[in-house]
Amino acid sequence: MASTNIVDNQDGTGITATVEGYSEAILWAAPFTGKHSAAAFSQVATFDEDGSQSVSLAEGPYFAVWQLDGPFAAPTAFRVSDGTPGLHQRCLVALREFILSLSLPGYPVEPTKHKLHKRPIRTITEFGEKPHGVHYWKIDDSLRLADNSRNSVTYPIQIALIRGNNGNNVADRDWTLSRQIIIQSFPRCPLPDIPEIHTVEVVPSTLYYDTGELNLDLQSLIFRCVTELPAIL
Repeated sequence: MASTNIVDNQDGTGITATVEGYSEAILWAAPFTGKHSAAAFSQVATFDEDGSQSVSLAEGPYFAVWQLDGPFAAPTAFRVSDGTPGLHQRCLVALREFILSLSLPGYPVEPTKHKLHKRPIRTITEFGEKPHGVHYWKIDDSLRLADNSRNSVTYPIQIALIRGNNGNNVADRDWTLSRQIIIQSFPRCPLPDIPEIHTVEVVPSTLYYDTGELNLDLQSLIFRCVTELPAIL
């Protein structure tokens, strides 16, 4: 069956174009700039047999039109990227690394005890019969228009420290000391690998969550990572 395909290399180099079942094929591409009339198409690859070609293109969105054995096919779209994760994911990973680096009292020091999740479900059993660990997950982002070319966006991350208590109801000094250290560590926005984030607001959540008969102590914090995102079109 005849087919064409365009795959983003996700390393900033461009795309890989593939053709099967045509005697001659030409790929035309144009950067998308918000207007069809502002985009000039250019020939970026030609084929006289089946195969794949690497096409060097700058990062960004594109329109593509295949000319297949003469006639033109319907326009399609693709994006060239460098594979960098989105800011919300980068904040999730960076926050975990920072919390680990603090070696907090009452927190586990083993990286395997600090887990990233899509949402907080089926998480207690991951830490064994006497659970002790930290879970991290993204919660809903929010935005507001900062000006006519930027959005102010907040990427929240929530963490939960879980620790078995064997039914003990005695107050532990480390349980609140670790929260204090975290709060004191964030005024200077200590996420150097994410310069786009200019503010990290620490929002204390539950201190002792009622887990019923599970004999667990659970506390949580929310980190609101704030950035200004410029328009890209």
